[in-house]
Amino acid sequence: MKDEYDVVVIGAGPGGCMAAIEASKRSLNVCLLEKISRVGGHVRCGEAISQKALAEFVEPREEWIAKRINSCKIFSPSGIELKSNFSTQNEAFILNRNIFDYDLSVIAEENGTEIYNNAYVEDIISDKNQIDSVVVRYEGKKHILKSKIFIAADGIESRIGRKAGIKTQVKMKDMESGFQYLVEDIDIDSNSIQMHVGAKIAPGGYLWVFPKSNTSANIGIGISGKYSPYKSAKKYLDEFILREYPDGRIKEYIAGGIPCSKPIDMPLKGNLMLVGDAAHHINPLTGGGISSAMKGGSFAGSVAAESLKGNTFNSRKMKEYVKLINSDFVKRYKKLYNIREAVSKLTDDDYNSIASSISKIPSKKLTLTKIFTKAVYRKPALVFDVARVLSGY
Repeated sequence: MKDEYDVVVIGAGPGGCMAAIEASKRSLNVCLLEKISRVGGHVRCGEAISQKALAEFVEPREEWIAKRINSCKIFSPSGIELKSNFSTQNEAFILNRNIFDYDLSVIAEENGTEIYNNAYVEDIISDKNQIDSVVVRYEGKKHILKSKIFIAADGIESRIGRKAGIKTQVKMKDMESGFQYLVEDIDIDSNSIQMHVGAKIAPGGYLWVFPKSNTSANIGIGISGKYSPYKSAKKYLDEFILREYPDGRIKEYIAGGIPCSKPIDMPLKGNLMLVGDAAHHINPLTGGGISSAMKGGSFAGSVAAESLKGNTFNSRKMKEYVKLINSDFVKRYKKLYNIREAVSKLTDDDYNSIASSISKIPSKKLTLTKIFTKAVYRKPALVFDVARVLSGY
C-alpha cells in the first residue's frame, strides 16, 4: 500500500469496481479499498439486471448468470396474474453476485488497480473543501492515504460522503424494510420473475420471487413502515413462503434497509464523487441498483481521468459527473419516484380492479408500460412519465 494515489475508491461493489476499471484504463494510479475479506463475499441484493444494461459495460460471462429471465408476472392481491414477456433484447439475468462482483475486481486489477481487502476507512482528513487523505485501518495498522480524487461507493448513507459534508441520510418514509431468503427445492416457473402486491402481502412495497435455478429462488420483500408499523417484513415473508412453498428449504437469508428515495441532488463535493447506493442511485420503483451503480462508477472513473489531465486537478471538470448521471438515469429515477408514490397509495381494491381490467389484454400485447400506465390513471400527469421511463418494457 503506497502513501499516495491519483484516485482512491472506497467500496468494491459494482459501482466501485467500475470506477476503478475506467480510471485504471486511462493510466491513473488507482487504489480500491474493500472493508471485508473478499470482494463479493457479502451481497445484499435480489441480483436482477437486464442483459442490455450489463452488456453496456462488460461482455456477460456464463458463470455470472444463474438464470435467464424472459418474462415478469405481477400478481394482484386477489391472485390475478398479469404476465409481460420480454423481448430478446430486454432479457433479464439473475446474477451470481458473489462471482460477478469478484470478477469485476479482477478486471480492475488486470487494468492496474491496487486492491486491498479488510481495509476499513476510519476517517477523512480535509483541507478546506477537499479531502486531502483518508485514514485506513489495514492489517492492524493505520495508514494515511493521500489522493487527488476520491470516489465513495460505500453504500447506503455513505459515511465518507457524510463526513465530507454531503447530506446522505435517507428519510424514514423513503426507507423500506427488506428481507430475503434463498429457498431451494421449490416448484417455480424458472424463466419468469414474480412480483406480488397488496396490503396483506407487502404493504407499501412488493414481494419478489427471482429464480436462481430451476428449483431455487431469491424470495424477498420490501415494505414501508408507514403502511405496516406493527408487523415486520420477515413476518410477511414467512407467511408467504409457508403458504406458497411449504416444502421449500431455506438455505440462507439477508436483511437490511432498501432506500427508495430520489437520487442525491449533488453527489459531488470538491474532489469527492459518490456512486451507487452512496448517491441514492437506486430505482425507487423496484429497489434495483446494479446497473445505475455501474453507470455511475463508469462515469466517475472517466471524469476522474479528465479532471487530472496534465497531472493537475481541474475542479470544473468534476462537474461533468453530475451532468452525465443526470442525463442518463437521475432524471428518470426522479420520475419513477413520483410513480412509486402514486402506486404505493393504491388499495387492494384498486390493485384488483386494475388487474381485472388489464387481464383482458392478450399476453403478447401486455407490457410493463401498459400495466403502470393503468396503475397511475388517477394522476394523468404521471401517465406521460410512465411512457417516458418505461418505454420498451
